[in-house]
Amino acid sequence: MKLEEYLIALKECPDGFIEGTSYPLLDMRCGLDDNWPILFNGDFYEISRHLIESGKFNRNSIESLSYMDKEGKVHIFEYVPGTVTLKFYNQNISEYGHSYPKDEDNPTDGELFHIEKQRVSYNVGLSVNGWNERRIIGLEKSAARAFALAIEDIGKIVIAHNIPTCFPWTRPRRYIPEEEKRPIKYGCANPLEIIGDCSSIVYHP
Repeated sequence: MKLEEYLIALKECPDGFIEGTSYPLLDMRCGLDDNWPILFNGDFYEISRHLIESGKFNRNSIESLSYMDKEGKVHIFEYVPGTVTLKFYNQNISEYGHSYPKDEDNPTDGELFHIEKQRVSYNVGLSVNGWNERRIIGLEKSAARAFALAIEDIGKIVIAHNIPTCFPWTRPRRYIPEEEKRPIKYGCANPLEIIGDCSSIVYHP
């Protein structure tokens, strides 16, 4: 999916929840979640500067980190309107931030293609989080819409500067009703499953 199409989908998706659940429609239709990854191929400090110069993100701190046995830096950004923070890493984060297969035990060839592409094609990445205690006025109870607004602003920066980017968690999901619940895997019962195919994964350009 093209980034421009995804940004329209974010804007047009209604607020609200899956009936009888606490899962926002934005999470289901657009794949939003906490620690939502975005992968870039570009200069870490230049992209960081673009975020700051947009006027939408303030850099609060710069920290050292050890991630996947690698030493690196992470820039912590606050979304100016509120609610959202970004953790921007000077290394590829696709070890956790890749596009997950529908069935992790039996990924398709297409899914494996995208996972490998995300591993080798991008050198830095960030995660979108809801850790900002200062909430967006009017959206105090709608973290999903706050995420969507922040992602829209990041998308505009990506387009304006033509930064090679992947948004790997954009495949739609559905809520699994109690009567359809699968056996517990990986230590927890996940009530969601991916339903979108790989064409829903967003790349730019």
